[in-house]
Amino acid sequence: MLMMKKLKSVRAKCLRLNFYRDSLTREPHRLKNVFSILTEKERPTVRSAKVYVLIGDISDEETEAVKNYVINPVEAREASLEKPTSLVMETVVPDDVATVDGFTEMDESKMEEFLSKMGFAMDMDDLAFCQKYFKDTEKRNPTITELRMIDTYWSDHCRHTTFSTKINDVKINNGKYADVIKAAYDEYKAAKADLYSPDRDNLPYEYGNNHS
Repeated sequence: MLMMKKLKSVRAKCLRLNFYRDSLTREPHRLKNVFSILTEKERPTVRSAKVYVLIGDISDEETEAVKNYVINPVEAREASLEKPTSLVMETVVPDDVATVDGFTEMDESKMEEFLSKMGFAMDMDDLAFCQKYFKDTEKRNPTITELRMIDTYWSDHCRHTTFSTKINDVKINNGKYADVIKAAYDEYKAAKADLYSPDRDNLPYEYGNNHS
């Protein structure tokens, strides 16, 4: 709070954000452990916030642009700069989940506009795939929650692009651990055969006279 008073004497604007869950930031966990060790009691409730200080002659439009850039509404929200009266995180439970009306009938331009508006991590091909699925299979418009869930689990954070890498050839060189490596690889192929169709399990390897 002392810093806030000092900032009033200069041209500066402050922006504070709170994460919805402690799992998204490490500070609360660290402080809980510290207090628990020092007091030899149960871990207390701890909340943390991130504060951005914008120094200079900054317009409201520029401040809003910074907010939109640094705050991911999926994981955080803007918080008051006033000292909170409670550390209990209050959340608003919506009465109904909004449906994206007209989603299955959107043309390409409306899809691009919707994609930009929602700030999805998915691209147009992903969104078009979702549209086709809900139109042909579900035969209904999706809810915003469904699209958010798909966007999250299809993001590179949850589905790394390396997971789609195709192994065209595996060569195991002769050496001390060649038999162990070959056995592990054969076990992997057997497990893969149970999960995927046989035509995806054609991964040849060479077990030759080379030394590792």
